[in-house]
Amino acid sequence: MEATHMPDFPLKKSMYMRAERAAPSAWLTHIPFAGWLIECFRPRMLVELGTHHGSSYLAFCQAIVANDVACKCFAVDTWAGDEHAGEYGEEVYEQLDAYHSRKYAGFSELMRMTFDEAADYFEDGSVDLLHIDGLHTYDAVKHDFETWLPKLSDRAIVLFHDTCVRERGFGVWRFWQEIEQRYDCFEFTHGHGLGVVSVGSVVPPEIAPLFSKELDAGLIKGLFERLGSCVEDDTERARLNSALVHERSLNRESKSQDKAEITGGFENVRHDVAHVRNLIEAELAKLRSAVEEIRKMADSTSATVVNAAGGVENVRSEVAQSAEQFKSMLSEYTDVVRHDLVTVREQLMSESASALSGVHQRLKEHRDVLGEMDNRIKVLQELEDQTVRKVGTVELQLGELGEELGELSHGLGELSEELEKREQRKWSRKLLKLLGRDPSSVRGHT
Repeated sequence: MEATHMPDFPLKKSMYMRAERAAPSAWLTHIPFAGWLIECFRPRMLVELGTHHGSSYLAFCQAIVANDVACKCFAVDTWAGDEHAGEYGEEVYEQLDAYHSRKYAGFSELMRMTFDEAADYFEDGSVDLLHIDGLHTYDAVKHDFETWLPKLSDRAIVLFHDTCVRERGFGVWRFWQEIEQRYDCFEFTHGHGLGVVSVGSVVPPEIAPLFSKELDAGLIKGLFERLGSCVEDDTERARLNSALVHERSLNRESKSQDKAEITGGFENVRHDVAHVRNLIEAELAKLRSAVEEIRKMADSTSATVVNAAGGVENVRSEVAQSAEQFKSMLSEYTDVVRHDLVTVREQLMSESASALSGVHQRLKEHRDVLGEMDNRIKVLQELEDQTVRKVGTVELQLGELGEELGELSHGLGELSEELEKREQRKWSRKLLKLLGRDPSSVRGHT
C-alpha cells in the first residue's frame, strides 16, 4: 500500500462526544467536529447566529465544559422562526432556556433579538468563533457575514451551515463559492454541508492542518461523517427508547383507566338495581295495603249481610268487582316490573360488552405500536453493527499504514548509518594521506 503524505492531524477525545441534549437536526452529524474544534482551537468568545432548538449551540457549550475552556458564549435568535426554519411556538424557547439556565448560565447567554441588534453589543476584534445558521438566502447570509466581519479577531474562525442545500431559496452555497476564493476553507459535505473558514490574519496553529494543501480531505471528511452518523443513531435510539417507555406508561394508565371505568359502570348498575328493588318493594307495600283494605271491606260486608240478608247479592257483587280490579292492577304492575327488569338487564349487558370491546381495541392498538417500535430498534441495531464493521476496516487500514511507515523509518535509519560510515572512511583516508601514510596499509585496522 502506498502511504499518503499528509500533515499530522490531531485526533482529540472530543471527536467522540455524544450530545447530552439534542433535537432532531442535520447538525447532529457535525457534533464530533464541534467537539474537536473547541478542544483544539479553545476560543475566547463564541457567537452563534440562529439557534432554534439549540442542537449546535448546546454541543459547543458541552465541549467547552468538558475541556475546561475559558470562553464566553452568546446565542442570538428571535425564536420566532423564518421561512426556512418555519414558525414555531413559545415552548421552543422556554424549553431551551430552562435547560440552558440550569447547565451553562455561568458563561453563556441567550440573546433574544435580531442579528443586527446584537452586533452593537460586541466590540470589534473580539469574536474568535462565529457560527452563521440563520435565514439561508444568499442576501441574508452575505449580510450577516459582512455585518459581523469587523467583530472577528485576528485568529477568527467562521462556520456556515447548509452549504450543500440547493432548494427552497437556500443561497449559502452561492456565497460559499465566493468565500472560497478569498480565505482558507474546508467543507464537510454531510449533514447538509458545513463550511469552515479561517478569516483572521493568522491561522491558529492548533487547527492549521485542517487547511493544509497536503491534507487528505477525503479521509478527514469520511472520518467525521462516520462519527456524526453514530451520534445521529444514538440520538434516534434514545428518542425511540423514550417513546417506548412513554407508550408503555400510557398503556398501563389506559388499562387502569379502563378497569376503573368498568368498575364504575358495575357500581352504577348495582345502584340502579337497588333503586328498582326499592321501587318494587314500595309498590308491593301499596298492594299489601290495598289487600288489607279489601279484607276490611269484606269483613264490613259480611257484617252487613248478617244484619241485612236482603243485601247479600249486592255485597257479593261489590266483592267480586273489587277482586277483579285488584287482579287487573296486580297483573299490570307485574308486567311493568318485568319489562323494567328486562330493560335494565339488556342495558347492563350492552354497556359491559361495549366497555370490554373498547378495552380489546386499545390493547390491539398498543400491541401494534410496540411491534413497530421493536422493528425500528432492530433496524437501528443493524445500522450500528454495519458502522462498527466499517470502523474496524478503517482502523485495520490505518494499522497497516502505520506498519509501512515504521518499515520506511527503519530503512531510512539504516541508510543514514551507512552514509555516516562511508563519510568516516573518506575522512580517515584523507587524514592518513596528510600524515604521509598509505591508506591501504592500514585498511585492515580501520
